[in-house]
Amino acid sequence: MTPFGAIEGVDRTAPAIHSFRDATERFSDIVAKLPESSRWQLQLLLFDLEEADMTQSFLNSLQQFADSSNRLEDSIKTLPENLRGQFTLFIGDIDRKQTNLQNTLQQAERITLAIDVSLKKLDNTVDSLNAAAGNITETAQAWENAAKATGHVVGRIQQENTLS
Repeated sequence: MTPFGAIEGVDRTAPAIHSFRDATERFSDIVAKLPESSRWQLQLLLFDLEEADMTQSFLNSLQQFADSSNRLEDSIKTLPENLRGQFTLFIGDIDRKQTNLQNTLQQAERITLAIDVSLKKLDNTVDSLNAAAGNITETAQAWENAAKATGHVVGRIQQENTLS
């Protein structure tokens, strides 16, 4: 079980993802010390993992999640402008239907203040979602780096097998 101790904890926390490369290098060092037949078995396991439907499905799902996050971010960016347009139409309808222009102006002023408060809250929400989208992008990049490191380990194992 010594080779699997090298990647212990990778699936538990985000910081563990960043240390995955170090873990794979330690794993490679441990694998180099194993008998040749064990290395072949590990190589077959890595090939199976690389071609597994679950792995491909996970990577596709991660890509779809990143794409959805980008679309959500774009929608949120245009939301304040769309709301302003809708509220402007709403206020226009109210003005046409009001018999007393002074009351209408007072209501419009209150609505404008409420819209400003709402837009400030929406701006804060957009900032939070932008930060979340950035974190998602960083996580996706970390997974991509981990996949590249795994590919590097497989390549080194293949090189060692061809040299043996």
